[in-house]
Amino acid sequence: MFAKQIPGVRTASIVILLACAQNSVAATYYVDISAGSDNNDGLSAGAAFRTVDAANSLTLSAGDSVLFRRGQAFSGTLRVGDNGTQSQPIEVGAFGGGNERPLLYGLSISGNWVVVDGIDIDHNKDDSDAIRVRSARGVTFRNMEIRNGTRDAFDVDNADELLVEDVEIHHFLNGSFGSKDDSHGLAITDSKDVTVRRANIHHVSGDSVQVDPNRIPGRISDRILLEDSVFWTGPLQQNFNAGWRAGNSPGENALDTKVLQSGFENEIRMQITLRNITAYGWTAVPEISNRAVFNLKEKITATLDRVTVYDSEIAFRVRGALGNADTRISNAVVYNVGIAIRSENDLRNLEILNSTFGNGIAQMRRHAGGSGGTGSWTLLNNAFVGSMPSEASDPSNRVVSNSDFQDAADNDYRLASSSSLIDGGDTIADVSVDRDGSPRQAPYDIGAYEFGSEIVRPLPPVLTAE
Repeated sequence: MFAKQIPGVRTASIVILLACAQNSVAATYYVDISAGSDNNDGLSAGAAFRTVDAANSLTLSAGDSVLFRRGQAFSGTLRVGDNGTQSQPIEVGAFGGGNERPLLYGLSISGNWVVVDGIDIDHNKDDSDAIRVRSARGVTFRNMEIRNGTRDAFDVDNADELLVEDVEIHHFLNGSFGSKDDSHGLAITDSKDVTVRRANIHHVSGDSVQVDPNRIPGRISDRILLEDSVFWTGPLQQNFNAGWRAGNSPGENALDTKVLQSGFENEIRMQITLRNITAYGWTAVPEISNRAVFNLKEKITATLDRVTVYDSEIAFRVRGALGNADTRISNAVVYNVGIAIRSENDLRNLEILNSTFGNGIAQMRRHAGGSGGTGSWTLLNNAFVGSMPSEASDPSNRVVSNSDFQDAADNDYRLASSSSLIDGGDTIADVSVDRDGSPRQAPYDIGAYEFGSEIVRPLPPVLTAE
């Protein structure tokens, strides 16, 4: 015989259980290598764990935190495989006095909704990725320095809604100078809605950012945003290891995109956006052919707005084969490069709008593998110092002199008060701000800057001890 169900009792029980769950207190765990002990419960600073191994033994719940004492270095890779929620992420951070962030060897994240904030990584030049993210949604990394490895700084696979912001990544050097063994700042595979913001990435032997390096069918990344960042390289100031010596200049590209060589017709067209990026230092070296800052390949839609490129062999290398890299460049400033635009394989659908091509450009445009797609190109409101390519036949494009700019000798391409470019351009609805982010006023000025806007200089290089 079954007991009679009393009306409302089941509903009331559910409400009580939900209320208890909502009122549960998230746990905070502390790790202190000097004063802690792995025999402690870790639940207060005075009863902290001592090692990363103890933190790895925890089963974490939404809202829990793992905090490492500032100013201390911890060996071992911290592994977080439990799930937080969007409103209550699992957090990895720092505690204690001082400004020096905790230093860990590595991170491995396979749980959803995890935030890592204020932790530095030194990978001790070891042959593995410093940070790995696998099959995890909503992971955030912020306020970090990641350094010293011979594989990737970040290697992420199936990491939707990834956010990386306010980070410095440097000295990830594989193989030796000239061997073309890649270590990337960020290697992104099969990930959607990825944002990289305020990143300073330098001295990596591969690319600052590489998307879909493994070209896996059905696993193409999409909706990638890179903004407010500096990507750069230059000669090493000190020896790194036996393969990398002082004076070697590492790196192939600031950005390199990959898609399938075969079967690309069945894949999505990846959307990638770059906004307010400064990139420099990829000068020509015998060991690397066609060293390009932005290497845009194969069945993508790339939008580059407010980018500055200088001191490099090639600024934009854009490919027409295997689905075509549909590319739009606006508010760009380019100077001191060997080739401004290298178009390959009958590139189609190239747009260049309100950009300034300044001094020191050896060749404005070079075709490789055919120029059959140039009839689909759109070039409007661009300023060219010295000469312009034949594709810039629209009257809104101008050949200009240094006197049109405030101080072209110092690569300041803001407009002089007497510039012929003021009010000389067409109004383009989708180019509503200039290189500095200042609003454009109709009729538009030609080039990257509206007259009177404030120049934003590139962020200075951060030279870290090697």
